[in-house]
Amino acid sequence: MRHTYVSVDCHLIFTTKDRQPVLSPDLLERLPGYFGGVAVKQ
Repeated sequence: MRHTYVSVDCHLIFTTKDRQPVLSPDLLERLPGYFGGVAVKQ
């Protein structure tokens, strides 16, 4: 019996201008879940 396994790994890197810390700690905690939800829906 043949099986096909596909794994898609994505590494996101983004920064702000001059690397200013403009994202609040609350938002930083929620971002991984948000990106994960977008990836699952697409």
